[in-house]
Amino acid sequence: MRFNIRQIVSLSTFVCLFLFSEASLGQTYRFKNYRAESGLPSEVIYLLSQDVDGYLWVGTTEGLSRFDGFEFFKVQFPDDEATGVKLELPGHRTAR
Repeated sequence: MRFNIRQIVSLSTFVCLFLFSEASLGQTYRFKNYRAESGLPSEVIYLLSQDVDGYLWVGTTEGLSRFDGFEFFKVQFPDDEATGVKLELPGHRTAR
């Protein structure tokens, strides 16, 4: 059986498109949802920020937590009215 040039080009094009179609789909993203059962203090989140060490800081209605990629750690602060301690985050200015 002999193939003409048109059949060879058509077959080659089809094979290339088939082989490279999977690679052209791009990156696949995976998501994981965290809830209160996962250790998140509250499911209402007001703030997300990542520090230079890679920790994710989560501000919720129940306070501030640090996420290390595996679990949440709730950050405890002294009551600033009782102790006079004022919390200022690095790089953030508070309104005066």
